[in-house]
Amino acid sequence: MKKPMTTEELFYKILDILKDKGRLPEILDYSLADGNPVPITTYEFELRSNLNYGGSEGIYLDLWIEYFNKGKKCQYGLGTFKTLYEDEKAMHRMAGLLAAFVVEEHAYVNGNLDDLT
Repeated sequence: MKKPMTTEELFYKILDILKDKGRLPEILDYSLADGNPVPITTYEFELRSNLNYGGSEGIYLDLWIEYFNKGKKCQYGLGTFKTLYEDEKAMHRMAGLLAAFVVEEHAYVNGNLDDLT
């Protein structure tokens, strides 16, 4: 892998880990990395998320990283998961996906610090 890793590469790496572990809910309609990948030049970032109902249909889980560089707040998108389901059970399944993503991202980053600097 080229270094530093990009936001797109990190999203798809964690997605692959989740697939391999059978942690992706079958209700997903798609998972898509952010369209503007950028190199991740620090491992000292926070993973941020928004899990909410879509404006017209379904449930979205958006993920991004956030950190400060020279006093300036930087935010870069990782990707989005979406389901067309809107019931309570679907929301709980998407919340489970969020938890699984956070756990796997944390483990991967801590085990591969050199890929992010």
